[in-house]
Amino acid sequence: METVKVHIFDTEYSLKGDDPELIRKCASVVDQTMRDLSRGRSDRSPVALAVIAALNLAEELEMQKKITEEPDEFYQTEVEKMVRYTTDLLKD
Repeated sequence: METVKVHIFDTEYSLKGDDPELIRKCASVVDQTMRDLSRGRSDRSPVALAVIAALNLAEELEMQKKITEEPDEFYQTEVEKMVRYTTDLLKD
């Protein structure tokens, strides 16, 4: 196991893992997610941003699992959402 130093939202962390590049990539995704969430929202604490980032990333992971495990159901639901959205736009 290797120790890797990463920076997430201006704080340095020493993380251990078997794949240093994967650790760096994940840290970069978390850092970018927190930075995106913080834009224009200086009232959010770093802890709040971290929680929101974790929830956003967990949601993305769950969506990917659905796509992998139940692709037909996932795509059917997405198509239905697009049809409803388009229908609503056309009504206006």
